Amino acid sequence: MRIKTYIILFIMFFPIVCLAQDLKPYSCRVSLYVSAKNDSFKGKIESYISRELRSLGDVTVTDDKPDWVLYILALETYIKGEQKAGVILSTTVLKPFNNKLLLNMVNEKFKEVVSKSTSGILEHRDNWLQIGSPSNLRSICNEIVADFDSQWIKPEREHRQKEIDSQLKEIDSQLKELINKKK
Repeated sequence: MRIKTYIILFIMFFPIVCLAQDLKPYSCRVSLYVSAKNDSFKGKIESYISRELRSLGDVTVTDDKPDWVLYILALETYIKGEQKAGVILSTTVLKPFNNKLLLNMVNEKFKEVVSKSTSGILEHRDNWLQIGSPSNLRSICNEIVADFDSQWIKPEREHRQKEIDSQLKEIDSQLKELINKKK
């Protein structure tokens, strides 16, 4: 009798436990492209930006299936030849086009063509310019990531957290309902 009770409880709670396991916190993948004449300058920017993005905790810097693309055009300005006067960083935020909804609406015989023609499309989301002295390059890069986070990642992160909270409420109410039925 006791074993049957445990089996029944297991069968009742198993779907809820499985649902709870699907509640993954927000994470995103960012692809970073830096264009600069000087490889050393380019390398510093890539390093500073990548480090700051990773420090957010929920961002993976990768070129594989990115959720976001950051494109930075970087220029160094000079006074009379070799003396560096400043740095200019133009940041463009791009979002890869998600064609899944479109593919669901297309006739089966056209899906491959539509998929090929819509993959690789990037939506322009934002662009800004930052200018400063060469000694402030690291802080300029930190500001770029802070701006990107507050304008684009933070809203997605908050939306995901609301989804999780809503699903947890639903799980909690289902558990309470099951417990009350058991009594």
